[in-house]
Amino acid sequence: MNKPIKVLQFGMTYNAGGVESFIMNYFRNLNPNRIKTDFINMYSSIAYQEEIKELGGEIYNVTHFMKNPIKNYVQIKRLIRKNNYDIIHVNMLSAAYISPLLAAKRCGVKCIIAHSHNSSSPPGILRKFLHYLNRRNVKRYANYHLACSNVAGDWLFGKVRLKTNKSKPLLINNAIESEKFQFNPNTRRDIRAVLGIKDKFVIGHVGRFSEQKNHEFLIDIFKDIIIRKSNSVLLLIGKGDMEERIRKKVISLGLEGSVLFLGERSDIHTIMQAMDVFVLPSLYEGLPVVAIEAQASGLKCFLSDSIARDSDITGDVEFITLNGSTEDWVKKLLHYYKGYERQDTLNKIIDKGYDIKNSAAWLEKLYITISREEAN
Repeated sequence: MNKPIKVLQFGMTYNAGGVESFIMNYFRNLNPNRIKTDFINMYSSIAYQEEIKELGGEIYNVTHFMKNPIKNYVQIKRLIRKNNYDIIHVNMLSAAYISPLLAAKRCGVKCIIAHSHNSSSPPGILRKFLHYLNRRNVKRYANYHLACSNVAGDWLFGKVRLKTNKSKPLLINNAIESEKFQFNPNTRRDIRAVLGIKDKFVIGHVGRFSEQKNHEFLIDIFKDIIIRKSNSVLLLIGKGDMEERIRKKVISLGLEGSVLFLGERSDIHTIMQAMDVFVLPSLYEGLPVVAIEAQASGLKCFLSDSIARDSDITGDVEFITLNGSTEDWVKKLLHYYKGYERQDTLNKIIDKGYDIKNSAAWLEKLYITISREEAN
């Protein structure tokens, strides 16, 4: 029996966000007899840590690059050489941190994947500077390029000739366990009763509390909605550095009785059943996993026009400008105040290639193909 291909994944953080969900969705569905996946941890712990261990994944601790970039680089090189990885897969929100790519290149790894998950640099002058400084080196160090959308691919890699395609990076869908999200009216009824929102107009949002997710604007939208429809509630799922700031804003506007902070959840698929509409006014995104999950739940989705149009896979998405007023959002959301017939979108999700079983099989085949190509 052939030994499994050894893959080292970079990109897991302490926060169970979109990239982390992407990595785990695929990890759960790859055949461990064919693909052996290890993970890097630069924090005190990473999201899904216990599950990773239960599924047979190894987690290796290294110093965070912000604490000591040289030590971080040296430890990664040592780890790569020790374990003789076939593939290094680096999930990237920007090119500000490319040490894993450089380390893999210097160690002679033949399959180095740079994977773009974003469409704009995270905030911070230094990060933006490092991103544009390092961007060309991403294409030099990584010989395989993946992206969650065309926008994300163009943003990180530009218009260049790549090994995996003549002109563009390969697109890999932010696939999900679609059956888990399939709409179920009984689940909807039960969850709404548990949350005490049985007769409410429920607006939902999933995302870490950060500048990118634009919670400030979301609260402004909800403030205008509740003035018109007092029987409304906003569900916020996630954690993050800006959570306390948003909580204070909610209190200052007198909305604390109508905004529920649900924290980080492992049952997002059931909470989405309780929602009436889903809102994501992000300042930028690659292709958000939560938008796919919301559509798989049959929800009407309202996304900012800075998010890739590829995000609309069921026809239930409306893109709204962030340059206008909250009124643009309020009118569209309240159009569904009296309800609508929730559709079962499972087949649409599968047909568009966003079911994880099929997508994981595609990635598994890609890993096997490129490792064989480079071995010959």
